[in-house]
Amino acid sequence: MKNLLFFALLGALLFTSCGGDEDSVIGTWIAVSTESTSCDDPDDNQDSTDFSSEPCTADSPDGCIYASYTFTETSLTTALSFSIFGVLDSEMVSGTYTIDGDQITVCLDGECDPATFSIDGDTMTIVATDADDGCVSTLVLDRQ
Repeated sequence: MKNLLFFALLGALLFTSCGGDEDSVIGTWIAVSTESTSCDDPDDNQDSTDFSSEPCTADSPDGCIYASYTFTETSLTTALSFSIFGVLDSEMVSGTYTIDGDQITVCLDGECDPATFSIDGDTMTIVATDADDGCVSTLVLDRQ
């Protein structure tokens, strides 16, 4: 669960634009996979491709996970929903972001986190390193 929330926030902080419409982060992106590697604790290394393409509901199967990231010119809103052990939960987090080349910095709740990102067609990849646990986290999103 800790890594799921980390990826939700990571996703929120890893989007930016530096060119035309094809390379723009503006719009809504849906999480399709995550991976954590190089963690100080090898048990924290993991990956997942079990994301839903639609928000989880009370009727969703157990284990449903959905994360979307909506970027405007300067703001980011992250929507997360999940169903675990029959309990449905959801949350939305809003913040700001800045882009400088291939670097994106996302600021949520007064905390700013840097990452690198790239866009290839309708797929965005964001990579960030967590200084606390050494994990290199990769989030892959598809444009909606």
